[in-house]
Amino acid sequence: MTSVAEGVPKDVRGGTIRSVIRHAKNPETSLHRFGMERTQEGLTIGKTAPVDEDILDEALGKVARGIYYHHHRGLRKLTGTIVVHPIFLGIVNDAPPEIHKTFENICKLMDEDMRSSQVHGEHQDVFKYQVFDEFDHIRINMVFYRSKSVLVIKRQSD
Repeated sequence: MTSVAEGVPKDVRGGTIRSVIRHAKNPETSLHRFGMERTQEGLTIGKTAPVDEDILDEALGKVARGIYYHHHRGLRKLTGTIVVHPIFLGIVNDAPPEIHKTFENICKLMDEDMRSSQVHGEHQDVFKYQVFDEFDHIRINMVFYRSKSVLVIKRQSD
């Protein structure tokens, strides 16, 4: 997210670049995960990198669990099964109509939340969030770098 978002602070982007360089120097690294490839001419960097959705969901889920714990001042934990919706990735055009409708509804829900309810975070241009403890579900909205939206949902029965 850091490498493609606009308005990322220089020191944060610099850390991302240093990490990529470290990976590139290590011959054991699976560079294809970062959209790079070793060739006889050197290192080729592509315009895109594949997204490992499982790793992304796990990482964003951990962030959401941490946010929930922080938001409740260490008194509550978000346990059980959660569903992560990385809205910033979008969906493929040929997805079934019901998937498009679900995605559209998720986007509308998050947009309405962000407009109508309090948003938390000290540096909201880098990260902001909302936590909703509803009767039948818990919902966490997260926005990274002003444009990378993620919605995490946990049903209360889980």
